[in-house]
Amino acid sequence: IDLSGCLSQWDSVDDRVIAEAVDVVLVEIGPWDAVDIHLADGRTVSVGDPTGRALVEESYRSFAEGVIAAGARIVWVTPADTHLGWGEVDDPLNDPVRWTALREIVDALQDELDITQIDLPGWLESTALPGPEARPDGVHLAEGLDERFVVEAVAPALAATADLVAAGS
Repeated sequence: IDLSGCLSQWDSVDDRVIAEAVDVVLVEIGPWDAVDIHLADGRTVSVGDPTGRALVEESYRSFAEGVIAAGARIVWVTPADTHLGWGEVDDPLNDPVRWTALREIVDALQDELDITQIDLPGWLESTALPGPEARPDGVHLAEGLDERFVVEAVAPALAATADLVAAGS
C-alpha cells in the first residue's frame, strides 16, 4: 500500500475549520497510520522506524498546527494496539512498537500544543473488556460498546473542550 499521498491528506482541514466556524476537531486514527510506508527511494519503513516516525510526526504536527491556527481545539482519541486475529494472524499491524510510537507522537502533541486526549486503551482496560469481547476484529469496538465509549468518554471530552472554547481558553 502506498501511503505517500496520505501524509498531506489533512491539509484542507484547516480551511474547513475557518469556513464552517468549527470550534473542536475530533481525531481518531485507525490501522492505516500503522501500515508500512513505501518511500520514494524504494525503502519500506513503519512509524516504528525513525524515518517513518519522522514522517508521521511531521504530518500530525502540521495538521494540528493548521487546525489550531485556524481557531479550533483538538480532541484526539489515543489509539489502542491492533490485534488482527487475536494471535491467529501474523500481521505487521499487530506490532505493539508501531502503536507505542503513534501514542508517543500524540502525547508529544498534547504536551506541546495543548491537545486533549481521550485514552481509548485506558478506557478499554477500565471496562474489563480489553480483548476480543471489546474488539472482535481486533480493531473496531463491538456493537454497543462503541456507543458506550462515545457516551462515557468522547462526549464528556468534547463538552469540556467546548466549554474551554466558550470561556476563551
